[in-house]
Amino acid sequence: MSPQAALPRFVRSYPLALACALASLVCIVAAVYRHGRIGEIQEGMQEQQDKLEQISRNSRYSLSLADDLAHLDAYSARIAASIVEPDAKASNLAYIYELGSRRNVTVRRADQKDLPKAPADDKKGPKPEFENYVPFSFELGVEGAFPDLVRFLDALGRDRFLIRYDSLSVKQGDILSGRVESADIVITVLSAKPEPKK
Repeated sequence: MSPQAALPRFVRSYPLALACALASLVCIVAAVYRHGRIGEIQEGMQEQQDKLEQISRNSRYSLSLADDLAHLDAYSARIAASIVEPDAKASNLAYIYELGSRRNVTVRRADQKDLPKAPADDKKGPKPEFENYVPFSFELGVEGAFPDLVRFLDALGRDRFLIRYDSLSVKQGDILSGRVESADIVITVLSAKPEPKK
């Protein structure tokens, strides 16, 4: 009997063994092929999982998007209302003196410092602190009872200007004169950035 005739007879005699051997061979080839790609497949699955989680988070956060936008609009309106006009120096100083009288504080000195010069468009220079606003400062000297000074400082920050306290020094007054305290204050306020000249 020739070897070619024996092979079909073997296949007919053991079909299940042959099918198992072929299936094993296919599994071995697939395992060897996929073994090199397991890390790549796991990374792809993790990336897809991260995207799915981000979509889920965005979906949850978008439920309150209208409320969040309303809050942002309110904050933007507050900032816009707090912008100081540097050219209205008399009005700005009058406001500070008037606020002092309402809070039982004597404003001895109020100086509005001019806007800083705009730096040349230098890419190497320091990054500006504010993108759409230019800060400038007020130097104040005030006198009054300590609780009145605290109320004045609170009203100054809440009433009209959006400010940052740069410097504050309080000196205790004379007990015989009714404990008048004095304070030197430097604050920074925001002004709208001037339009570039063409």
